[in-house]
Amino acid sequence: MIRWTLFIMITSIISSCRPEYKRCQFQTDDSTLKAYNDILNEIIAKHSYNIYLGKDEEQIFKRYANNIADSVNIDRDVIRLHNKLFGDTSKFCTIYLDTLLRPGFNQWTYFQKDTNQFSTTVRDMVSGFHKDGQVIIDSLNSFQPKYSSEDFQTCIARIKSVKELNTDKPNCYIGKIAFSKLVLNQANDRGLLYYEFKCGGFCGYGSLVMIEKVQDDWTIKALLTTWVS
Repeated sequence: MIRWTLFIMITSIISSCRPEYKRCQFQTDDSTLKAYNDILNEIIAKHSYNIYLGKDEEQIFKRYANNIADSVNIDRDVIRLHNKLFGDTSKFCTIYLDTLLRPGFNQWTYFQKDTNQFSTTVRDMVSGFHKDGQVIIDSLNSFQPKYSSEDFQTCIARIKSVKELNTDKPNCYIGKIAFSKLVLNQANDRGLLYYEFKCGGFCGYGSLVMIEKVQDDWTIKALLTTWVS
């Protein structure tokens, strides 16, 4: 009993010493843009292979090259580097908002009949938003045309239009990202969208994400990877 109590105390101390990611506070009356912007920041920070941290990130993994299983300390140092970068525009890497989104999902009738784990997960995620699943599939297969790179605000990266990629010479290239149309539930506190992140010829992936509004900010609640390159 004493050992178990001591273990809980030590674990609590370690958790309390672990830094937290700084979150970008984006103010807008457009709730849909707010959702896209919050999720973009989260994707850059947690789902872009830490490319946005630049060369400094490489030093972290060199430091732990002989002990890559030390995920606690690696995560701690990554978060500290994130927080050091936060707001320092002179060190921002660039991500480009793409307008090309390839249809990533079969027709709803396919998911209704198929029994594999992937289809079951898609069906579970989609069914909570509309009685006609095909309506959701059509949205997920469609690029969002409303917002441009100028509409977004990030505190850890520079975002530009993909049209600038051919003429631009960024010091650090994160990749390209494209979003589908966003589907919201009736309460406007949960959403579903698909995005594609491409960081090179054989670097990238597509993901279906369920997002949730917690207080005033949106965060990824569940993520299903649909393809990886």
